[in-house]
Amino acid sequence: MNGSELTSWRDVLDGLSEFECAVEFLRFKVDFPYSLDTVVYAALVLKPGMEYPFFIPLFEERELTKEIHLMANRSQINDLYKFSLQGESNELHRLIWEQLEGEMNGVRKIYCSPIGELNRINLGAIPINRSSTFGDQYDLVLVGSTRQLVVKEPKLQDGEDRTAYVLGGVHYQCDSTFVSDRDLIADRGDDNLDDTFSDSTYRGTVLRYLPHSMEEAIDVQALLTNTGFSVQLDTAQLATEAAFKQLGSNGPSPSIIHAATHGYFFPDPKLNKDGVAEVNSTNAYRMAVQPLMRSGILLSCSAEAWSAGGGTDGSEDGVLTAYEISQMDLRGTELVVLSACETALGDIVGTEGVYGLQRAFRIAGVKNLIMTLWKVNDAVSKQFFTGFYEYYIKDKMSIHDAFRTAQSDLRKLYPESPYLWAGFILLQ
Repeated sequence: MNGSELTSWRDVLDGLSEFECAVEFLRFKVDFPYSLDTVVYAALVLKPGMEYPFFIPLFEERELTKEIHLMANRSQINDLYKFSLQGESNELHRLIWEQLEGEMNGVRKIYCSPIGELNRINLGAIPINRSSTFGDQYDLVLVGSTRQLVVKEPKLQDGEDRTAYVLGGVHYQCDSTFVSDRDLIADRGDDNLDDTFSDSTYRGTVLRYLPHSMEEAIDVQALLTNTGFSVQLDTAQLATEAAFKQLGSNGPSPSIIHAATHGYFFPDPKLNKDGVAEVNSTNAYRMAVQPLMRSGILLSCSAEAWSAGGGTDGSEDGVLTAYEISQMDLRGTELVVLSACETALGDIVGTEGVYGLQRAFRIAGVKNLIMTLWKVNDAVSKQFFTGFYEYYIKDKMSIHDAFRTAQSDLRKLYPESPYLWAGFILLQ
């Protein structure tokens, strides 16, 4: 079956094996018995042997939004992904998984398609008790749509043309001497998520060098090269927007793209009744109407455009927007790794999903995406991705199993800090 053919729930059911289950989350407005235009969530559950999908009402969106708004810093994220101090409950578990667990008897693997605000949550990291998560209980696979079960993911074979593009250690300012200034060295993560970089709309904001991103890029290149990949490594001032846009333009795009750099996302600039943005900013990326312009990654020499407020005229200013990525041909790419801040975020548009980097890479043809939900510590990010590639490339695990194992390793190192390990997600 190709992507142009319609897929029914029966096709999805046929794609499930024994002990597997598909969960398609739904988001819709209702009037009665709720207040006008209340948004609610539900789930359709499919298991082998079912005659029809099972519909399960879940929660009102405002309940989930209330919890998401608590994710303002490291401490609050840790609290959100833990059981209460009394050890009796977790609000995310109560809202999302509690009512579904009754249908999971005998299930080992769940293919799950999130929607709306669920895209801002690591569904597998939600605790089911004080020591276990939902991802411990079930092998949870996040997919863009459960229709993807009709076409199974091909594995990367040894005999195939194995190519990779890796970037890191980016010089955001064109003057390379800035790297020696210790004041301009930063982590991709910080205890305060609302720090200077996170709110990057102010003129004069400095893009800080990520020292571990250089080490990460070099380590990834070495591992891939040693296992038979032909790798293009761009660091410092070579990690340009123009170089990235060349991928896939003169032949198949690389099998793997790994980008260790700053990312950005700005929410929809809400308009008042007069059609004027409620947030006043000179940053053109923040104020853009097109959601794919309000997220992207930052490459070499982007500091000048970024601190000046930028422009969205398509010039090569080092700010690579999601829109520009969506215009690329990356159909040859099995995996994109975005080792950057908040790369999984974007505008939540009804049933359309997330309009941001993940949508852009999907449009471009990428099959698997590893992204982050919040700022991730620079050293921890390097640790995670080094482990992931060891499992994926050297041990020949699937992308899913390698990701799951690497995240489990990180969790063992930092059991009391979901902030450090739960920010990574894989969308297949």
